Amino acid sequence: MSEVINPILRQGDIVFDESDGIIGWAIRRVEGRSTHARAYVNHVALVTEAGPIFSSDPLEEAVILDAQPPRVSLERLSKYRGDLISIYRPLNLTPFQKQVLAGHAVAHYNGHLYGYSKIALHYLGLARYAHLDTFPICSWTVAKPMEDLFGMTFGGPGGEATPESMWDFCRNHPEFYEEVLRLGVLDNGVVTKKG
Repeated sequence: MSEVINPILRQGDIVFDESDGIIGWAIRRVEGRSTHARAYVNHVALVTEAGPIFSSDPLEEAVILDAQPPRVSLERLSKYRGDLISIYRPLNLTPFQKQVLAGHAVAHYNGHLYGYSKIALHYLGLARYAHLDTFPICSWTVAKPMEDLFGMTFGGPGGEATPESMWDFCRNHPEFYEEVLRLGVLDNGVVTKKG
């Protein structure tokens, strides 16, 4: 049995993604090796403009700050059609704080070149040395602004966060993060939860 849903996303919502590509697979392998468990997500993004995931008018769809090579850019979440996604909503930020968070992330990272060197440092287990704000990766564009603006972390320093560690933190702390969408397939204009 599958359930079809298309939630309205809000500024500050956090989108987790599991893609099928070789890069996504490699990221999940690196993320899972520290815990010897399967990593489920390899990408994270911040909702910067509220809206549904899909709409008959694409201009009404939710917008995310998407750190993908070669540059960080604003994208419609619907571009991840076919991927598994999960969405969490911070409960301990006011709507105004979420607006500030989204604005700060866009102002600081949109248009920046992707941080290939940070990926290498994560792979080598040296993420604690990734301090340059100039070349962000996906987890950086979500975790660093939350830490810098509000002192919120995902269980560790923002620069060391990975999509999987952030997803685990959100799943294990329902007092801080509401699950808006359980991991499901983004397909055909809707999200289908398997179950």
